[in-house]
Amino acid sequence: MNGGVNTAVVTAALTDPTNVAAITAGQVTAAQVQAGAQAAYDAAAAAGGTADIPFFDNDNNQFSIALGLPCIDSVGVWSGSYECSDVTETTEQVEINLVSDFDGPLNFVAGLFAWESDNHNTFYTHTGSYNVLRSFDLHPMSDYFAVGNGALPELQGQGYGGLGFFNEFVGWAGSGFTETFDVANPFAAGGMGFTCAELLAAGQNPLGTCDALLLDDGSFTQYLATVEALAPNTFKRTLPMQLGGLIQDNPVIQESVAFYANVFYDISEDTKLTFGYRANEDKYDDYSINALGDGTNADYVYSPVYDLYTFGGTVEASNAAFRTMGEDTAETFKLAIQHNLNDDTMVYASFSTGNKPGGSTPDQYGNPSVFAPETVDSFELGLRSILMDGRLLMNLTAFSMEFEDAHTSQVVGSAAITNSLDYTHNGLEGQMKFYVTEATSIDFNFLALDSTIGEGEELFNPLNPSGASEILDVFRIGADDYDENGVVIAGSDTARWIAALQAQYAATGGASQDLLVPQPTTGPLSDCAVATLAGMNALDLCAAGFIGGTPSSYAALLTGNPAAGGLLPFLLFGLTDTGIIANYQGRNLSAGRWVADSDSFAGLPLPWLAADYLVPLGGSRTPYTSELDYNIAVNHSMAVMSGMLDLKLTYSHKGDTNGDLFDSPLTYVGEQDYLDLYGNWTPNDGDYYVGFYVKNLEDSRNLAGSRTTSEMVGGPANLYFTQPRTAGLTFGLNF
Repeated sequence: MNGGVNTAVVTAALTDPTNVAAITAGQVTAAQVQAGAQAAYDAAAAAGGTADIPFFDNDNNQFSIALGLPCIDSVGVWSGSYECSDVTETTEQVEINLVSDFDGPLNFVAGLFAWESDNHNTFYTHTGSYNVLRSFDLHPMSDYFAVGNGALPELQGQGYGGLGFFNEFVGWAGSGFTETFDVANPFAAGGMGFTCAELLAAGQNPLGTCDALLLDDGSFTQYLATVEALAPNTFKRTLPMQLGGLIQDNPVIQESVAFYANVFYDISEDTKLTFGYRANEDKYDDYSINALGDGTNADYVYSPVYDLYTFGGTVEASNAAFRTMGEDTAETFKLAIQHNLNDDTMVYASFSTGNKPGGSTPDQYGNPSVFAPETVDSFELGLRSILMDGRLLMNLTAFSMEFEDAHTSQVVGSAAITNSLDYTHNGLEGQMKFYVTEATSIDFNFLALDSTIGEGEELFNPLNPSGASEILDVFRIGADDYDENGVVIAGSDTARWIAALQAQYAATGGASQDLLVPQPTTGPLSDCAVATLAGMNALDLCAAGFIGGTPSSYAALLTGNPAAGGLLPFLLFGLTDTGIIANYQGRNLSAGRWVADSDSFAGLPLPWLAADYLVPLGGSRTPYTSELDYNIAVNHSMAVMSGMLDLKLTYSHKGDTNGDLFDSPLTYVGEQDYLDLYGNWTPNDGDYYVGFYVKNLEDSRNLAGSRTTSEMVGGPANLYFTQPRTAGLTFGLNF
């Protein structure tokens, strides 16, 4: 790119009317003008760029950008990544119960329940680099393309923006701003059974010409203008603030209507049977869009303003693309029996089923992704007892819960999707209280849990698409890695990439059909004899329409392909211990995902990428669950100042957890211990109380939680820490 600026500066100086006149008059030579322009460029490059001559160093922090952002009411100088949610919700609920009070052994509770939620959540993830895609004028380097600048074409202030424009711009910049362009005439070959001349004569050729090319070796600005004339808003588009990065906009209306009843039957004075029944009818109306700027949602239709409900061009088209409606009915049951062993001890057993309605979320391509209802079968055995003449309270519950199609959230690409997984909770829970004296007691509560994901469950991890454990090398390939004789430069990224492909296909002598490309229909390589002589027909498939076949020939064809020129500047390849993966504008891509991710990618297949890897999850611990939590508290009451002072010292232990489905070390939270102190004083004859608390007495600053974010911003972990030691006073009135 800097070479192109250099050329543009020198060319602008040689073609400047004042300099041309001076050269013509013999006042100065062309060589002197060229030398002066070169000196000006060299000085600007040494200074890191000037107001008139840019210099690019590939530093992401080279420029500061003043941007307005969603959820922020002002415009400021801003860089890095930014996340926010704008949420509104309205909930309405009605419940009617009928409770019996019969004298006999049979009683019941019956009711009707109606609930409606109207929730609208708009989530943004913006970065400085994505935000400038909204408009070329937002990019700091657009000043170098201002009207009257002279050194570079005038692009600023012309309304250019969007991913399509920037893709073309980067490809042009990669040529040193020297690439020329052709634009074919779509009417030249005729159509609808008529020749171009016949269409022209009938007034059905709006271009008014049958020339094969509308533009032949034109400049970049001529190319932009020609395409705009054919398809307005292809390059001239300024995106609204909401599309300055990732947006996931998801209004959803949920409705639930249920009838339920619990029937209680006293088998005897000490034994009671309970039967429960619930019938649900659930509906959802989900409207969801997911987009990264204007480049990832195929149903997006350009508009200079953001309107969710016309995102697809019209209300009708948007509803067809983004609205999902569904309904579900479910019946759940409960059967329980309890028995009093004596006046102070009761045991019970219960079996119940549960249901959570399904719904829809947008996937990484912006398409609605429907997920099934979640169901659970739960079995409990319990003990409720008062022992040791009232000094010991002991409640124990053993449980087993089997979840099917449980809803779990995962960030994939630019979307937060809902997966359905099976898992099981098996555990024991206890609550105990022991009175040492009338004034002193000890509490002990615990939860022991074994929670595992079901066998056979597997998911794709976008942060590690090939299941690699090590990155061995990274490559950014391109034509710049070849010398003037067309030989790849030793040690360059392209040379190391070729060596990696050679090793990958070593078993077949370095040749593979994965390294074939379609034979060109024009140019020297359209002749199989020429292709063979040039070493481009290693597999002898030219007659079948394919050339290449070896890493070297494939690399030369790929880096020299103009169609790939718009993609390669954005591509980074990584060699891992499981093969080669790609990263395109933040998206981690393996072989299958490369093809599925974009129509552009599908037109440039890379079958040599590592295969998609589904991580086996069966038997692993369910996210956010710990194996053992417990707390112990010492309580003491004493008479103080004509009142009662209650003190409580609590020791809490939290087991280790991991909030990631794939057990990432970035999201591991270790075991933690805390001490808290509470006090409350109540006067003997007053209706108020005064208290104090000191939480986290030891001032432990632990990691409370961690979650990985989207690959689009590099997949960093968001960390959440516990509060430091905090103290306060409380006061209240009893009415």
